[in-house]
Amino acid sequence: MRRPQAYLICLTLIVASFSCRANDWVVDYVRSHIGFVASYDSIDFSGRFERWRGSVKFDPAKLSDSKLHIEVDMASVDTASRDRDVGMRSAEWFDASQFGQARYLANVFKALGEDQFQANAVFRIKGQDYPLQSTFTWAASTDTNRRLRGSVVVDRRTFNIGTGEWANEPIIGFKVKIVYDLHLQTK
Repeated sequence: MRRPQAYLICLTLIVASFSCRANDWVVDYVRSHIGFVASYDSIDFSGRFERWRGSVKFDPAKLSDSKLHIEVDMASVDTASRDRDVGMRSAEWFDASQFGQARYLANVFKALGEDQFQANAVFRIKGQDYPLQSTFTWAASTDTNRRLRGSVVVDRRTFNIGTGEWANEPIIGFKVKIVYDLHLQTK
């Protein structure tokens, strides 16, 4: 085979390999948030995490090559109540001094239709890994921007959140809704 043809074949294979990959996205941290909705004495309150990082590689046409990885600084919890935030950082709740980071890694996705997707993930919190399945929407806001927004309801006891005297205390609701709203831009 002649050398120019070999180069052309190699170049074609390289370009094809890049075009078969899911798109990498940059998170707009100013507009994005990760948080939760919980309850105390049957009254809902919301919280968010001020410090977190994420990497998103997603394309609805290339789900097998997609990945969502989020790392959250658990000490950065903010529920608009200093006392509650201090309590949530404690060993019975997030144990932020010993387990500063929570991680969410999803690399198995399923299309549900109408821009809805299911993510099968591993959620690591307080040093333990748990399977976690959530649903999200994937919507275009412009040609180069996307929005990934979803939620999942969990039982806090499954993740050892609220241990000791709080383990079976119903005044603090067992169900917690984890919410995420990521504004993304192309790289």
